[in-house]
Amino acid sequence: MAAAYVAATILFTWPLAWHVRTHLPAASAPSTRDDTLLLAWVLSWDVHQLLREPMHLFDANIFYPLRHTLAYSEALVSEALLLLPLAPLTPDPALLHNTTLLLSFVLGSVGAFLLIRHVTGDRLAAFLGGLIFAFAPYRFWQIDRLHALCVHWTPYLFLALDGYLERGGPRRAALLAGAFVLQALASVYVAYASAILVSVFLLGWLAMGVGAPGTHGRVLTTAGVLAAAAGVVAAVYAPYAVVRSEMAFARDPLQVVVHSVVPAELGRAAATLPRYLAAKLTTGQRGAGTLGLVGTVLSCVGVCAGGRKGRLYGALALVALLFSFGPVVLLPWGNGRWVSGPYRLFHAYLPGFTALREPRRWTGMVVACGSLAAGLGTAALLGSIRPSRLRLLLGGALAALVVLEVGWRPLALDAAPVPGERAPVYRVLAAAPESGAVVELPIGAEREEAVATYRAAYHLRPLLNGYSSFRPTTADLRRRLRRFPSRRTIALVRRLGVRFVVYDTQRPGARSLRALARRVERADPSARLRATAGGAALIELQPVAAVLPTTRASELPRSKWHVRASAGDAQPAVDGNVATHWSVAVDPDAGGGWYEVDLGERTTFDLLRIELGAHYGEYPRAWRVRARDGGREWIVATRRHAAAPLVSYRVDARRVIVDLPLPPTTASALRIEVPPLREPSRPPPFDLAADHRQWNRWGIHELRLYSRNPRPRS
Repeated sequence: MAAAYVAATILFTWPLAWHVRTHLPAASAPSTRDDTLLLAWVLSWDVHQLLREPMHLFDANIFYPLRHTLAYSEALVSEALLLLPLAPLTPDPALLHNTTLLLSFVLGSVGAFLLIRHVTGDRLAAFLGGLIFAFAPYRFWQIDRLHALCVHWTPYLFLALDGYLERGGPRRAALLAGAFVLQALASVYVAYASAILVSVFLLGWLAMGVGAPGTHGRVLTTAGVLAAAAGVVAAVYAPYAVVRSEMAFARDPLQVVVHSVVPAELGRAAATLPRYLAAKLTTGQRGAGTLGLVGTVLSCVGVCAGGRKGRLYGALALVALLFSFGPVVLLPWGNGRWVSGPYRLFHAYLPGFTALREPRRWTGMVVACGSLAAGLGTAALLGSIRPSRLRLLLGGALAALVVLEVGWRPLALDAAPVPGERAPVYRVLAAAPESGAVVELPIGAEREEAVATYRAAYHLRPLLNGYSSFRPTTADLRRRLRRFPSRRTIALVRRLGVRFVVYDTQRPGARSLRALARRVERADPSARLRATAGGAALIELQPVAAVLPTTRASELPRSKWHVRASAGDAQPAVDGNVATHWSVAVDPDAGGGWYEVDLGERTTFDLLRIELGAHYGEYPRAWRVRARDGGREWIVATRRHAAAPLVSYRVDARRVIVDLPLPPTTASALRIEVPPLREPSRPPPFDLAADHRQWNRWGIHELRLYSRNPRPRS
């Protein structure tokens, strides 16, 4: 049976198997192309790190010097475990990505077959259920988004759950725990969805009277087994919590609404059913659906005639559908009326749930659970037919309809961005014995950064570039390094630990190779051109040790200070304890509030230091300092786009420091404020789309004043 599913996978995804090392599924949108490159790199990094330093899996080599950067996206841990035998063939991100994609079809279909056969004993129905599970139109609609397809462990989880509830025993408990861990480590979204759906399954098992009466008492021990498995998953995913705290990370609630399924879409799908079928028949259209017409009809049969377990899996599909609507369910009638969905409750109270921005991804669980209900419906339908010939004919007809909904067009592919002509540059990077990071310049738009991330798999050195939906350094470094190779930019990358610069002379606005070499020599005589190939130049620098630059400044005493703030308790910022802090939310229209210090006497200062502790993400991206002396108030200094404290982070990620240089000033009070980022008559100080959605708060762990220059300006 597995061989049949393998053959079907190769056939329905052709010609992917033929181009498994050179191409990737074609993008349905520009952003999904970038996501595909990111996920290919994720798998390559996972395979590399799991075999070498598994305890540091999340310390990936992008967005250097930031830590735990694998937690900026899906980690795909359980998928990577399957790929470890391919490690000798790497680096080859396309191979790993495509192998995972093909395995998701095979594993999902085999798992659905095993579960449906276990419940019904009907091999033909189980085979058809496996086809529906693996080859539903949704999977081809989302085939360029591997992380949305990683639900292939779902039937194994419910098979283990069913087996333990029915028979118990330590061996089945271990299988259940292992299945849950594999399922949850496939994706953070899948982890939350699985925990919720398994809870619904257990409640349904009790409420619907599924299973023998003696099995109901085993629900509590099942919950205990799953809780232990969830503890393992939480330990693996701990870096996600560290990143959320360190980066002050939170999703814009509007993103969650935008990326939700609108119930009216279901009505439109039903209304366009004739067009959908015509496209399948005449053009062999791929995707363009979720469970498919055949799967939907058979799942309804499963709910009606598939027994209690058919109704249970139908209920799970319905719950997943409700969660896909997001926190606000827009009613298909009544001019924008809405009601709160169950998603909103979990979004408000379940830790970590706010980090999920795409409720649409619950559609994968709708398809998974709906396919299992469809398999049970198929068994009920075939079971009502006695003559074996008619039964086989009906089974064959259903299989033909499923295949028809797959579509007969060849799968569209795009060439993978392998180094190609630039391979010599990446070979030098991989083979160089010297330690040090890499930066690819000029830092470009999302596509260029996604390609740089993909190619990081070929050298595995720390890389300043990076791509993800969360990019905390990209916009800052793009601004600060746009004049490379000036003295200032070379000094910055050296202080960030960069040894190699890969400069693309073919990118629009880039310098020619001759001009680049001349400017590098003038800016840093110790730099040398290490290699050139395919329009890329590899420049070697001498990185600087991770130390903060010294400053000749005297710290001013804080004993007479009195502090207040626009919101919250201001005292933690001056209590001498870097573990406590004051923070406030940032709004692009209203600004980010203020923090004020009454110095107690006229004081001369010219440097303000903000200590951030381990909360790098709270540094002020824009700031303004006001001073007050007597009845006079004035603006001392302002920055519309302040530099990120990356050098300080590299020195000590748990004690990040931001220095705000000021002109020598004498005053009795000062106020630090984050001004509005949007002003009607001026462009925003930086790319709000890239920066602000990743800047939600700013704060102060400790505030200090220094005097470097005795000449005051009052």
